[in-house]
Amino acid sequence: MTLAALFDQIEGPDDQARVSAYLEVLSRKDSPAEVYSQWSRFAAMLGHSSNHIRSIGGQLFSHFAASDPEGRIWGLWERWKAVATDKMFVSARHTLQASHRFALAGEEHKRRLLDYYQERFRSCTSEKNTTLIRYDLQVCLREVYNQQPDPAVATLARRLILEETDPKYQTKYKTAWRKVPG
Repeated sequence: MTLAALFDQIEGPDDQARVSAYLEVLSRKDSPAEVYSQWSRFAAMLGHSSNHIRSIGGQLFSHFAASDPEGRIWGLWERWKAVATDKMFVSARHTLQASHRFALAGEEHKRRLLDYYQERFRSCTSEKNTTLIRYDLQVCLREVYNQQPDPAVATLARRLILEETDPKYQTKYKTAWRKVPG
């Protein structure tokens, strides 16, 4: 099935077909030519009227980053960040939870992602789900660390945990870092 046909299924009404198509698209993420052939559709997903489609677009963004030799992904960075803070919390959360894969695309990707995590950890205090967001950010930081062990990532995570004023939540965030020395 072509990538265009898979995107048709993702945007279609059948939930099961959407999930199957999403998984098939993920299996093709290492084919830049194919991804680029549908770039405008992929980009449109980040602003789609359906929160399900926005969520899928946000997740694909992180998966596609390493398959983007032309650097087109940077033109969508702000749109991705908008999905990661979507008014539909589940869409934002799914997007955020997949974001650690973005760091695999290279050092600049990793740097921008870590900067984003730091900014998001600090800026989410006025949101309804602050604790969940902060915990997800800690899990994402841990995933980045697991992919490429870097003491600077662990240091950043621990520094952010110390910014939490409630000891109960500090303890919760620390659970993402069990069994990591330091």
